[in-house]
Amino acid sequence: MRKIAKVVFCITILIIPSLVLGEVYKWVDENGGVHFTYDYSTIPEKYRQIIEKGTLQEDSSSKQREERPNKIEVKFEIKKLMDQCAVLMDMGKVDDTIALLLRVIKSDPNYAAAYRNLGAVYYQKGQLDKGVEATKKAIELNPNDKTAHSNLGNTYTDLKRYDEAIAEHKKVIELDPRNAEAFTNVGVALSQKGDIAEGLIQFQKAVSINPYHPLARMNLGITYQHMKKWPEAIDEFLYARDIGLYPDVEGSLTSTLQESFPDLEQWTRNEPNEPLFHYYLAYALAYKEDWQRAMSEINRAIELDRTKGKFHKAKARFYSSQGSDKEAIAACKDCIAADPLNWACYNLLSEMNLIIGNREEGLKAAIKANDIDPNLINTQWCLGTAYGVKGEYQKAIVAFQKALSLGGRNPELHFNLAAAYFNLKNYEMAWRHATIAQRTGSKKSMDLIQILRKVSKEPLD
Repeated sequence: MRKIAKVVFCITILIIPSLVLGEVYKWVDENGGVHFTYDYSTIPEKYRQIIEKGTLQEDSSSKQREERPNKIEVKFEIKKLMDQCAVLMDMGKVDDTIALLLRVIKSDPNYAAAYRNLGAVYYQKGQLDKGVEATKKAIELNPNDKTAHSNLGNTYTDLKRYDEAIAEHKKVIELDPRNAEAFTNVGVALSQKGDIAEGLIQFQKAVSINPYHPLARMNLGITYQHMKKWPEAIDEFLYARDIGLYPDVEGSLTSTLQESFPDLEQWTRNEPNEPLFHYYLAYALAYKEDWQRAMSEINRAIELDRTKGKFHKAKARFYSSQGSDKEAIAACKDCIAADPLNWACYNLLSEMNLIIGNREEGLKAAIKANDIDPNLINTQWCLGTAYGVKGEYQKAIVAFQKALSLGGRNPELHFNLAAAYFNLKNYEMAWRHATIAQRTGSKKSMDLIQILRKVSKEPLD
């Protein structure tokens, strides 16, 4: 069996960047309350003359402070160090990140989040045993840290210590009974252990909690493919693609369509009036680039049942793949007429309009998809792209950041974020996302990095 796709580490501090990052500002209000922010514009006007900028403490070996720092100052310095770790990690400077996290731990040996992130960085470096040690220390300091339990479980899965992995993920479920990612991770460990049937049950539980969880859908598809349940596998992969931006979907869908092709042809011959068989066969033919037969089969499916929005959407995708953009737009509109709440059709309609240069209609379709359901990666991708094309970069950033928070993994998502930040002259964030895009496979990112080198230095260089 092919290896089940695994939920990657969720490193709360290291991976999810703040919308604005730079100097840390501190001020005290009239009631004595102490405040911190990275965004100068959020500071009330009357306090802007009395703010303090955060600076790193000097090592005690080089200079003794006249006064012992108070707890607020220590927390302030540690938070600044942790934010620097986030920048270093985004820039791919793994060894520097480890060194800085060890410095944080030296300053505060009981800081659980630093141990958790250290474990995650060791994992990314391939030092799994060190990752286990650091993450177990994080859990010792904070037994209710769901991310630490999840990270430890994923590490155990890679080490083939499946029972320990399952125990860690079940601890997450105990802390958060509706955590779809935890059920997905349990399913991964069970499937790799060889218990395919129980793994399937866990994936089904995950999608019952969150139907839009792309990795749960992917793993369901892989499991159905292993069981040779072709319609179920194809449906899961297509749905995962519509949810959006998970890079392995196309490969899994292609292999399933190739493997299932003889059966799909036989089923269609045996039951020529079953529209779903024509629909699945049409996709298999499309992936062979046999467009004439693919269009014939999808038209037959629509002839048998015009009420299925997904049939019209498939036709739109086939037209789009052949460069027939206006015909694709017409098919998208047929899809919406059949299924007015089909967010995937609105997303595709947005893409098609942007391709032909119709920015207003592209944005209108993306906004409509967002109105139907904003909690989809691909919907936020389309919305961000539509805003970016129109030059509304701040709105584009908000949408792209939401796509990341929903689990977007595609390197082009980081590239588009980098481009938006660049156009707003926020070069630090542009550097961070361009570097992530380059590390994760975006071919376009090197051109942007070359431009960035001409206008600014790398963060923390």
